[in-house]
Amino acid sequence: DKALSTNLLLGAAQGQPPGVTLLDKPQQQALMRQLVQAFNQLQLSTANSQHPAMQILKPVIAARPDISGSYQLQLQPSAQTAQLQLLPQKAQLQLSVSPQDSNRPIQFVATGSGNPATSKAAADNSNLPLAVQQAWRNLLPLLSTRPDLLADLPELPEPVQQVLQLVRHSQPDGSKVLSASQLVTQLQSLLQFHPLQNQPNVQTSGGALAVAIQLLLGHLMQKPQNAALQPANQKLAQLINSLEPAQASSLLRQLASHSSTLQQSQLATLDSNQATQQHLLLQLPLQQGEQSVFSQIQLEQREADGKQQSGKETQWQLTMRFELQQLGALLVVAKLQQQQLQLQFYTEQQEAKQLADRFLPILKDRCTMQGLVVSEAECVLGKIPDTLLPRANSLLAIKV
Repeated sequence: DKALSTNLLLGAAQGQPPGVTLLDKPQQQALMRQLVQAFNQLQLSTANSQHPAMQILKPVIAARPDISGSYQLQLQPSAQTAQLQLLPQKAQLQLSVSPQDSNRPIQFVATGSGNPATSKAAADNSNLPLAVQQAWRNLLPLLSTRPDLLADLPELPEPVQQVLQLVRHSQPDGSKVLSASQLVTQLQSLLQFHPLQNQPNVQTSGGALAVAIQLLLGHLMQKPQNAALQPANQKLAQLINSLEPAQASSLLRQLASHSSTLQQSQLATLDSNQATQQHLLLQLPLQQGEQSVFSQIQLEQREADGKQQSGKETQWQLTMRFELQQLGALLVVAKLQQQQLQLQFYTEQQEAKQLADRFLPILKDRCTMQGLVVSEAECVLGKIPDTLLPRANSLLAIKV
């Protein structure tokens, strides 16, 4: 038992024979396992090395200067002999979600303490604890592949609805036209977006999403985050702190799925830029009523088509895909070469085409006021692709 194991361990530390030779081999192995278990339960560290049980391991510790913090014994039996190993007890983070419990609250359990130097190196790009960063990495494989619309559903608890409302209100309103400065700020927040980024701007769509995710991770792990100390984040922090664990974990899944959609376009941009350095993909969340809908934007620089003999001219192409609720999807392709602009609209519904034909003259006039020459502007019926993101398999990479 534990008392016998501890006494034997203390006796060995004082130079007394423990009497293990009086036991047969199975009993010796069983006793050794008890000794290892008793030692590990003492939770000893180098700071408490004066404990009598530690005297046995002094030569081992002296030979292992790399051991810092807590450590534990590990018994590795074999057919003929058994080996004892002294291993540092690293910080561990466990995400306990079984397949049948995938819709239940997420449980984060942190054990041990890691090397401060290692933690600092891993947290160079974030002010969040290493455990919180690891929790986020463990959560990613459990997310749905479909983006969450952050819809305001009546069955949701009131605090959850208020958090979703704050996140949606940080996004551009799909029914309003943004100023140039507002649009630039929103696009920058998406280009720089990372869920664990430092000091995100809660007034932007990417910043508000990052703040909410960080506060939820801290709330579930009972570790206050620096984001909660910012005055602009106080309202969001109060709402999240009022959530029950089940509510917080469910909301975290929603926001994490929304976040993975933004990061998916960042990865697609990196993949595309391996071939060309003038290619950008963005998924812009827009607030439409009481939900959030993603619009996709693709900007690329390419060689212009033409028969000019002298030199190669550059053409910019902007492709945008919108979801117009009852009007379906709308694809817009704008090609700019010097001051010449071509506008092409594609839709699958006749009603949407009629609206586009009605407002195209107004759009042409506004482009002319900006010093552009609109050489073509039309809307046609056609099949709209599901996404602008490249779809790849082992043999082919398909790009719209």
